[in-house]
This record gives sequence, structure tokens and C-alpha cells, in this order.
Amino acid sequence: MLEDLELDVEVWIDDLGDSSRAAFGDLPSWAVMISSGGTILRKLAWPEPESLQQFVKGLPTAERMHASPPERVRAKRCEYSLKRAAALRSGTERERAAERRARVHQRRAHLAYLVEAAPEHASRDAWLRELSGDGPAYQRAWALTRQAALPPRRQR
Repeated sequence: MLEDLELDVEVWIDDLGDSSRAAFGDLPSWAVMISSGGTILRKLAWPEPESLQQFVKGLPTAERMHASPPERVRAKRCEYSLKRAAALRSGTERERAAERRARVHQRRAHLAYLVEAAPEHASRDAWLRELSGDGPAYQRAWALTRQAALPPRRQR
């Protein structure tokens, strides 16, 4: 989609639980443009490629979503995902089944991101083992594929 529309922005896709609807509003097909600093720049009820392209082109350079150096942004995101994955490791004794499913789903999403964003991390193999464990079949298959595709981690 980004190539077809010739956009140079990051795109986030909502989980199947529609948690973004709860955060941003209940619209049928919408988009939110967020700056690299986390400020909502624009909310669209129905995103059209032409209006998105024009809006991005009209932003001052400092507010463009790709303004921050990619390595620094990736490092910050990895740090965030590491913290979130650790926090989501275990729940409370009183946690309901639905809460547990949501927590496990969020943890796996962070781990999958980390596998891709930090392939040299010392915990990468453990993340892939967890992802290929008892999750959904598509996730297990993805994790097994990544285990085979990624180069072995260098010994330190």
C-alpha cells in the first residue's frame, strides 16, 4: 500500500479486538496521522490517498513522521517493546480469561516486533520459542519461518 501510494510514513494496523476504536472513536474506516513526537496531526473519517499525500507534503519538515533518524526511533521502539513485553509476562491470580488473552496477545505482538526490529538481541531465540509455542497456528508458522530465516545470533 505504501509503495502504491508513494507514501513514506509508518503505518500501524489495529489488532482484531478493535482496541484503536476504543482509543480514537468508532468510525467505519478511518486513519489517524501521528507525528514522531506522538501528537495527533490529523484524524480522517475516510482516508483518501490524495488527501493523505497532500497533507504529508504540507507538513513542516520537523513534523513529518519520518523526521527522526530511523535508528534512534527503532531503538526507542525496541526499548518500549522490551518494557511492555516484560510487564505483560504474567498476570494476577484474579485475572479473567479475556484479560489474560488480551495480555498474552499484546505480549506476543511486542515480541514479534522485537524479533524483526532487534535480530541481534540476546533474547531473540527465546522470543521465537515463545511465539512458536502455544499461540495461533499462523503465529507458530511465522515464528518457525523466522527461526530458519534469521542468521544465527553472534556469540559475544
